[in-house]
Amino acid sequence: MGAGGWTSAGTDAANAAAENNGTLLVWSHRSEDGFVQGGQDHGVGSGEFNPQKSRYLLMLAINAGYGEEQLSAIFDKAPYS
Repeated sequence: MGAGGWTSAGTDAANAAAENNGTLLVWSHRSEDGFVQGGQDHGVGSGEFNPQKSRYLLMLAINAGYGEEQLSAIFDKAPYS
């Protein structure tokens, strides 16, 4: 799916995990190019980053103790991938 979209059941499960466990979500895209904006349900948009790059950036941010506001800031200000 494009622009960070997913199936309804998958989105519901991800949102439930975020609400119940405090899970940080980063919505991304698998298309060759594109942009995923923030403000989608729970979590932040990956901007220009594909899922693979988003995952590494997210792992580093979690290890550094970043919260949702800081995550949003690093994905919004990240250079083009």
